[in-house]
Amino acid sequence: MAMEYFHKAMRIRDSIQDESGVAYALHDIGHIIMNFEKNNTKALDYFIKSLEIRERIDDKINVSTCLVSIGKIYKQEYDYDKALSYFNDALKISQEIGESKKIALIDIEIGSVYLELKDYDQALYFFRKSYDINQEIGYNQGIAKSLNKIGMVYWMMNQTNNAISYAKKAYAIFNELGDLEGIISSSKLLCDNYKKLNKTKEALNMYELYVSTKDSVQSR
Repeated sequence: MAMEYFHKAMRIRDSIQDESGVAYALHDIGHIIMNFEKNNTKALDYFIKSLEIRERIDDKINVSTCLVSIGKIYKQEYDYDKALSYFNDALKISQEIGESKKIALIDIEIGSVYLELKDYDQALYFFRKSYDINQEIGYNQGIAKSLNKIGMVYWMMNQTNNAISYAKKAYAIFNELGDLEGIISSSKLLCDNYKKLNKTKEALNMYELYVSTKDSVQSR
C-alpha cells in the first residue's frame, strides 16, 4: 500500500515537473525497498536516481541525505571502502552547510564502519565526535546513540566495566525518551556485559527487558 502511494505521488509530481518532489518520492521508495523488501540492488537504483535530481537542482541538504542512504547500502553489502567514501562525501557537504545534527548522524555511520573493521581508535573518535556535537545542540536521542556506540566499542575491546558505564547512561536516556529501539540495543549490550562478569541477576533482568521490549515492537 505504501509503495503504491509513493509511486502515485511520484507520477503526480513528475507530471507537474516538481523535481524536488520526485526526488523525495524516489528516496522514500528506496527506503521501503531497502527496509522491507530487503532488495539492496533495487533500492540503490532509486537512491541514485534521487541523488541525480538533487545534484541537478543543487539541493545540498538532501544530496547529503542520499549519499548517506547509498553509504548504508554499501555498508550492508560489506563494501566498507565505498560506504566510507559516500559517508565522507555526505559529511563534507553537511560541514559546508553547517548541518550539525546531520554531521553527528554521519559520524555515527562512519564510526560504525570502523567498528565493523575493528579499527577501534577510529570508531571511538567518530562516536565521541558525534557525542560532543549532540551535547552541544542538546539532541538527547543522538547523545544516547553515541553513548551506546561507545559502549559497543568497549565491549568489543573487552573493557567490560567501561562498556557497562556507557550502556547504562545510554539506557537511562533511551528509557526517558521512550525510545524502544534504543532500549532494545542498550539492554542487549548490558546483558552481554553482565554475563561476561558473571553477574547473573543483572544479566537476566536486562535480558528480560530486551525480550519484552523487542516483542512489543514486533507486535505493533
